[in-house]
Amino acid sequence: MSGQDEDEESKLRKQMGFSDFGQKKARVFDFDEMFSLARKTASEKFGSKPTETTRPGRDSDGDDDDDDDSSSDSSSDENELIGPPIPEILPSTSEAQIGPPALESILEEKNRPKHNDDEIIDSDDDLVEEKAPTDRERLPIGCVVGLEHGTRTVSAIGIDPSGARMVTGGFDYDIKMFDFNGMDNSKRAFRTLTPFESHQIRSISWSCNGDAILMCSGSAQAKVFDRDGHEKMECAKGDQYLADMAQTKGHTAMLNSGVFHPRSRAEFLTCSYDGTLRTWVADYPALHHEHKALMKCRSRNGQRTNPSSCCYHFDGKLVVAGCSDGSIQIWDTSRTTLVNTAFKNMSAHQSNNDITGVNFSRDGRILASRSADATMKLWDIRNFKHPLHTVDDLPNFYPMTDVIFSPDDQIIATGTSIKNKHGKGRLCFYSRNTFENVETIAVGHQSVVKVLWHNRLNQIFTGLSNGECRIYFDSEKSRNGALLFAGKVRKVAKQVSGVSQKDAITPYATKLFKEHRQKMPHVQANINRRPDKATNRPEPPLLTSRGGRTSDGGLSLAAFVSQKMAKEMEVPDDSDPRGAILKHAAAAAKDPKLINHAYKESQPAPIFREESDDEDDYGKITIPGKKPKLDGYNIA
Repeated sequence: MSGQDEDEESKLRKQMGFSDFGQKKARVFDFDEMFSLARKTASEKFGSKPTETTRPGRDSDGDDDDDDDSSSDSSSDENELIGPPIPEILPSTSEAQIGPPALESILEEKNRPKHNDDEIIDSDDDLVEEKAPTDRERLPIGCVVGLEHGTRTVSAIGIDPSGARMVTGGFDYDIKMFDFNGMDNSKRAFRTLTPFESHQIRSISWSCNGDAILMCSGSAQAKVFDRDGHEKMECAKGDQYLADMAQTKGHTAMLNSGVFHPRSRAEFLTCSYDGTLRTWVADYPALHHEHKALMKCRSRNGQRTNPSSCCYHFDGKLVVAGCSDGSIQIWDTSRTTLVNTAFKNMSAHQSNNDITGVNFSRDGRILASRSADATMKLWDIRNFKHPLHTVDDLPNFYPMTDVIFSPDDQIIATGTSIKNKHGKGRLCFYSRNTFENVETIAVGHQSVVKVLWHNRLNQIFTGLSNGECRIYFDSEKSRNGALLFAGKVRKVAKQVSGVSQKDAITPYATKLFKEHRQKMPHVQANINRRPDKATNRPEPPLLTSRGGRTSDGGLSLAAFVSQKMAKEMEVPDDSDPRGAILKHAAAAAKDPKLINHAYKESQPAPIFREESDDEDDYGKITIPGKKPKLDGYNIA
């Protein structure tokens, strides 16, 4: 029974699948059997007779007589083709290719010229050099379109980060807002504002998320608007009678510039002629619009100097100010106190010349500055003592002329000014690495005041002194922006011929002047279907004097009485009015009815006034007792 139990237990383990647990053995493969099975399958599939082969030196049946036959069969089967034949179009069997090659690849292979490896590498280098665009080819200046802001200088331009809306400001105190998606070739602004009354617009900046607009003017208070032009915040104004500007809540003099933080949607920076730069937060409550931090600009001898331009570093950690004494001063905002500067160059430009524009590159290492001394300089803040490059002969007569970098940081652009329309204004482009002039565009007898190169649209916006905002773009390199409205035809509204009558609602009017309200269509239709209304039959006269009417002719009482009196007092129409009056003279003398009849008993004989001696030649009567008027020159 023990042997039977073991056999049953082994069978049970084999059925359950865990008979080999703990007894792992290497699998043994019989290659001869596998090859024979493959040959048999191939012969059945392709029509060849199946053959059995054995490896040399081994008997398949165990007979010594068949050894020579098996060896010969194995040698012949080694040269036998297994599977379908190789296609003739393949150049060699060494290439790993699945399926037959396409006809196009075969033709390309036949027509391809044969070169060695060195020649192929050289040709690839030539192709790469040909595809690399030059600085001139990077400029999107193939097309130009102009927008009319007004008749005076366009001093500020701002475009939201998405490139959907543009805001312009100028010396005419107006702010105009343009929506590229809703514009046509008429190029009209959808909103015009005058937020600062009689102050010129100095700068416009959008927040990083595009929901707020910062506007700085000639006043001491900057304002923040939403993207639709509604005012959200106004900065506080400081006390101008305090000497220490750190003790005031805001600026006390005219603003020069302002810009939003590149990373924070609520923080922004302003600079003023009171010698300070202040940072603000737009999320503060309405009663706490005080500055967040303050930075004072100092000249070489420690006195106050005025910042004429300002900007943030690309990551917002540095704040740079270009001053009116020609110095450039930079603060590190990560410090707890902003008393001392992190970098400064007191002789960056000529003294007594405002630095009208400063701008950082996107890598944060290069700073470009534009000054009223007709120069533009490029600085490396790691070695801030000497400029990398300098360009002269760039006239600048406007305090807000700026300098910008291209979206790829390879090109620098700025504008030039003219006086009294002598000469032509220019839009100049320079290479960042060599500072060579890449392109110069003449804009006519006006100055180029403001320049902006939008990185998403790849379009260049310029503000001119004649009140025009020009947009340079390319149909292939640019996207959206001016391309949305440049070719869009204005839709003309269809003229509808006809006169529309609107009811005037007068709830407090009297019954005589009160208009009846218009009835519903189905009610008015029922009224019109009545017999009296449909046939327009006149209303018959009343037989009785009901409602103020009489039976004679159907007239009202007033009309009846007036007609009766007119018949009784009928006066014939005489052509001679004098004769008509005199014919009643005899009857009037016999029976007077007017004046003579009243005096018939009291004064039968008429008494007339007699002339007196006191009456002068002109019919005037002098009052007795009044002294005559004496002549002052003839007094006896």
